[in-house]
Amino acid sequence: MFTAASLAAARRRTPRRSSPRGRCRGVGAALAAPAALALIMTLFAPGPERNRALGLFGAVAGAGGAAGAILGGLLTDWFGWEAVLYVNVPIGLAAIALAPVLLPEARDERVRGFDLTGAAAVTGGLALLVYTLVDGNEAGWTSARTLGLGAGAVAALAAFAAVEARVRHPLVQLGIFRNRSLTGGNVAAVLMTMAIFPMFYVMTLYLQQVKGYEPVKAGVAQLPVAIAIGVGSAIGSRLITRFGPRVPVGAALAVAACGLAWFSRMSVTGHYAAEVLAPAVVMGLGTGVVFVGTAIAATAGASADESGLASGLINTAQQVGGALGLALVVAVSAHVTEGALADGERVLGIALNEGFRAGMLTAAGVALVAAAGALALIPGRTPTRPRPRMRKVCPRRR
Repeated sequence: MFTAASLAAARRRTPRRSSPRGRCRGVGAALAAPAALALIMTLFAPGPERNRALGLFGAVAGAGGAAGAILGGLLTDWFGWEAVLYVNVPIGLAAIALAPVLLPEARDERVRGFDLTGAAAVTGGLALLVYTLVDGNEAGWTSARTLGLGAGAVAALAAFAAVEARVRHPLVQLGIFRNRSLTGGNVAAVLMTMAIFPMFYVMTLYLQQVKGYEPVKAGVAQLPVAIAIGVGSAIGSRLITRFGPRVPVGAALAVAACGLAWFSRMSVTGHYAAEVLAPAVVMGLGTGVVFVGTAIAATAGASADESGLASGLINTAQQVGGALGLALVVAVSAHVTEGALADGERVLGIALNEGFRAGMLTAAGVALVAAAGALALIPGRTPTRPRPRMRKVCPRRR
């Protein structure tokens, strides 16, 4: 749902059946996410100006993550988990009230159709792929069900590519992928979120189920990660302005991989500062640089008409990568935990810890693959399209 709506907006965990309200939230978030990035691309010129804007965007996202982690714990502790959903209502109403005042108006009258077939194919294919990864432990990785679901996912995604090449108003104009920087940035974004997003899920479960933290304490314990991401975003905008995105993104992914590998050394009796805080800060700094770098690479060289599509693609890449990475890490962690329990481990916390360690090692490996992919696919200097010069009009003399 998020994927199709993100791409459609750009043109103008264990799976359960979602409720209509849940689908509405997903569509709303999908419409807003690419629009924010498209506004940055439209309002700020390519180069240092846009890089600083993206760095600030990443820092604000980190601050939002920090506030969400703390407020989520407080609301859960005081009012129950439902409160973390209700609190979004006044925030959304405030955003609706401020948007007409703060945001410029723009529309594309040339967009006349909606590629419903393509939207259904890509959403179904990606959802089926995630479900295949999640269901693999239960059904068996070589079972007929897993192989059949995987084949169905590949077929749906192939159908999506075929539809986009022929339909009159495609959801994604495939020619945009001839832009090497855009393609490399999106591939790096998928792999980056595959490696990094599961860390927040694992950290929450580790702190509460293994270390016994209350929700508020677990939320505060994750605050340094969000702060580090904000700091890394600010650093990343400067590095990328000076060196281009390829080397900073590749190096930052390697740093994030080190943080994930360090986090995989977690234990039942270890200290928070050594086994959570330090690796989380290392991972967060790398993530902030990568967030800005992949956004710059994935939107560089896109024309004004392509800015919405480029923004939708990078947001979709991040969401798809996060879903696939979470499914992969959960599958690995569950497999190792079940194996530990089958081998006679009677303490659930120890068995869970073994699974979490394996999941984080897997994420670290994905981050290293992402680093290699970024160095190979992202160009050293991103292409830019200069803004058209405004012709000065001299006042007529009387």
